[in-house]
Amino acid sequence: NTHPETSPSHFLTFSLSPNPAAQEAWLDLSATEGLPCAVYLLDVRGALVQQHPVAQTTAAGLFRLDLEGLPTGLYFVQVQVAGQRAEMLKLVVERL
Repeated sequence: NTHPETSPSHFLTFSLSPNPAAQEAWLDLSATEGLPCAVYLLDVRGALVQQHPVAQTTAAGLFRLDLEGLPTGLYFVQVQVAGQRAEMLKLVVERL
């Protein structure tokens, strides 16, 4: 049995910038240290908008979220590490 307090993904933290964002946002996944992860973009109702299995990040551990074509509003970025939900971040998409 894996308890949430001892799960490796429980201790991982991620950052998202810029926020608010217009065309793209960068998610810092360096804390995953090469563990398999996936990124899900959900709208404010919880509907899946984008799904990304992360095979590769930049050398700095950054992953690019393409926001082009998305309506303005509030979204949630869910990160799963090794199949377990690690964190949910709020993302605001704004157009100038």
